[in-house]
Amino acid sequence: MATTTEGSHEPATWLPAPPHFHQQENSRLMQLPPEIRDLIYAFIFRSTRFSYGKRGPGQIDGYCVIISGNRGNALSLLRTCRRVNAEIGNQWVSQVVFSFEDPCTLLDKLAGISDTVRSLIRNVRTSGDTLRILWGHSVVYYRTAQILKMLPCLNLDKLTVLGSPPGQVSYETIDMLIRYSDGWKELHFISFDSEILGYAYTSDPSARDRDVYLRQPQPATWQKALEQRDGVASCPSVIVYRSMDSTPCSLLDPSKRTTFNQHYGVDQSSPTYGNVEDAELMAAGERTKELSVIVKRGTGIDYAERQHPSLLTGDDIRKESTAQTWKEVKAVSRSNCSYYCDEADCWHLGDITDNAQIVDSYRHVDEYTWPLWYHQVQQVQQCDVS
Repeated sequence: MATTTEGSHEPATWLPAPPHFHQQENSRLMQLPPEIRDLIYAFIFRSTRFSYGKRGPGQIDGYCVIISGNRGNALSLLRTCRRVNAEIGNQWVSQVVFSFEDPCTLLDKLAGISDTVRSLIRNVRTSGDTLRILWGHSVVYYRTAQILKMLPCLNLDKLTVLGSPPGQVSYETIDMLIRYSDGWKELHFISFDSEILGYAYTSDPSARDRDVYLRQPQPATWQKALEQRDGVASCPSVIVYRSMDSTPCSLLDPSKRTTFNQHYGVDQSSPTYGNVEDAELMAAGERTKELSVIVKRGTGIDYAERQHPSLLTGDDIRKESTAQTWKEVKAVSRSNCSYYCDEADCWHLGDITDNAQIVDSYRHVDEYTWPLWYHQVQQVQQCDVS
């Protein structure tokens, strides 16, 4: 029988089902074939989203705690009777969506559970915000691919990342995910606007990683990179979709999006392509359209993260100190992340009160809401252009 604590790190603690429990012969549900009951259970849990974290900052709402709209009721089916509980078991963990508003909460929740439970999770959505760690007197910023390396045995069917502005950061975030990260079979990267594939960037010869923000034509470049990882024969794929209007979440409607492709122009090459803006994407009324990148690993590829994840070629959180786990990182460092909080001390950029909450209500688990500050950044950018 499952005992669930909504605020705990472990999604649930499973206890052995009693050897004998009432068979509920008169129940219409139990009179259905087991395969039909499994479909019913799956339908319920695949329509469920657990949300965690804090959203912000913004000039109006500041930091707000996100709470699940179905709080207290999401796992009520497990409590109906012992037979239902026994039939469902731990299957729900692989069917619900776990959604995280910030990278610290993602690590606090998923790094704090056992490898066994973590390996059962199949659907995660997270913010693409950078993780800020203070090593000594230096602030280091880590992208999503680097964060996922702190989650051994991750084995997702679907990873959704909501990219954050500016476009350069989102571009590097998805570029690293495609080239280096594991733990997911399918990646859905959703960009707040079209700047991610339209901004101009000129390399700084003095910068250590001067070319990480230099755009290339997409999705062709990412497709080639994925084929180099998985092999052409495994048929991996990268597709870019762009919304046909500026309505939030319109990308979720296939009739309101179109495929998008970029190519080298006349006299353009890899070192110069991203030096100028993409005029089509950055034009007035076009820049605000959402954009998504759907990445599918190749057939037969072992994409699950290892129990002892390998180090990334570039910056890796585990290279900065002797810390190899998120718990150890927090113990030996002072996190400069505005969301960081533990029992010893608390760091944040705004006062969080009991009233500063946002209920995560939704009609479909794939729906998303952009933080207020994304819109504020976009307004500033538009003013700069005008």
